[in-house]
Amino acid sequence: MNVQYFQAEFVGVVGIRKQIAPNAAIPFDTLINESVTGSISDLEFVTEEINDVEVPNGEIKFNKPGVFFINWYVAQQTGLSGNGANFSIVVSNDIANSIYGTSNAKISGTSGFGIVSVVAGDTVSLINASTNNATLSEHTQVKAGIAIFSINAETFVPDPLGYGHSQMTSTESMNPFTSGSSILFGQPIKYDPYDIVTYEETGDSVEGFSGVFTLNNKGTYLVTWDIPILGTDVHDECYVEVIFDGATIVYSYLPLPIGVISGSALIVHNSETASPELSFNIIHINDPQNENDDLIQFGYNANVVITQISHQTDDPSVPTDEG
Repeated sequence: MNVQYFQAEFVGVVGIRKQIAPNAAIPFDTLINESVTGSISDLEFVTEEINDVEVPNGEIKFNKPGVFFINWYVAQQTGLSGNGANFSIVVSNDIANSIYGTSNAKISGTSGFGIVSVVAGDTVSLINASTNNATLSEHTQVKAGIAIFSINAETFVPDPLGYGHSQMTSTESMNPFTSGSSILFGQPIKYDPYDIVTYEETGDSVEGFSGVFTLNNKGTYLVTWDIPILGTDVHDECYVEVIFDGATIVYSYLPLPIGVISGSALIVHNSETASPELSFNIIHINDPQNENDDLIQFGYNANVVITQISHQTDDPSVPTDEG
């Protein structure tokens, strides 16, 4: 398989603030890495003429179809929005189907990720999805970055790899959750057509989903999560525990009362369980002076992406992607 990839940064000018208006794109201006087929880039900057010079306008064009994983970060210095720091992945200006990354803190880094399916000629941009200007840092060497790579399941037919992306979206700015409860990621955004990664439904939870994923094929999976948090007290601490096949495999901490719990983990599924379950629990460490306060409030969106990166077989005569 030839992987398509593209990595870029927004460097701008050190010492000068850059304001990004609502719905405006981050103007990535520096190419770091790219894949090329023949003499043609698989992905490339879209440019526009300004003062007789062609400069990138913030859009990145796909020259081939496929399914792509996108990872990004923005170094925000300040902002006047009323809903925190919000940025979103937008394909071909389709804002209605944006994939958000958010933070309750407007003076901090914000990161996010997502899976998109595109055709040749589609574009992708990272826009300011907040209600007011976002001012990027004047001090950092790099103000924003983006990495894109293909994860085409179809390339591996008849033995495909699986992927899944689910986002918990709310029309309210805050959502109280009880400590110890499962994070109820909402409607799946993008799933592979092979049912390798599935999301369990139930009639008793938000949007009809349980917060429990199943991994239906043995192999290695990359799991990435991003969960904005606003604690209920200045002394709050909290963490997310990732539970796979009944055991906690990793913890992801936030030692402050405000910010984003983000992390990633490699999960090896060689369990004898037919379809082991994967879930995410939120745990609140109570302020000792306020022991009855066990609620944690989320921002607008929380994301999880699950990507199978290799197969595994019990037949030693069959080679696997792991060697």
